[in-house]
Amino acid sequence: MKRFSIYDKMHNQDYIDNLSVATKHKLNLCIEMLTEQEIKSLSSIQVAYGIARERFIDEYLIRVNPDFAEKVKEGDIPIFNIEEILKKYKNNL
Repeated sequence: MKRFSIYDKMHNQDYIDNLSVATKHKLNLCIEMLTEQEIKSLSSIQVAYGIARERFIDEYLIRVNPDFAEKVKEGDIPIFNIEEILKKYKNNL
């Protein structure tokens, strides 16, 4: 069975329409934080999200608020808050 890349999945509207709200948020973070090549090489949104989340913490959040970054790394902050932080700080760094 062929595995479809996240890139392929992003371009399948039926697939996107059937994702949960939380998974759509994870996919959006992946799109923001990963390169096109990474998106083309990964098939699991969950795996890609783990990479994107770690990159977001290390590249942005640690510079804004190191203490808060540690809480996020520990998993105490929900995905929805991370996405809002990304919107707020990405252009300011």
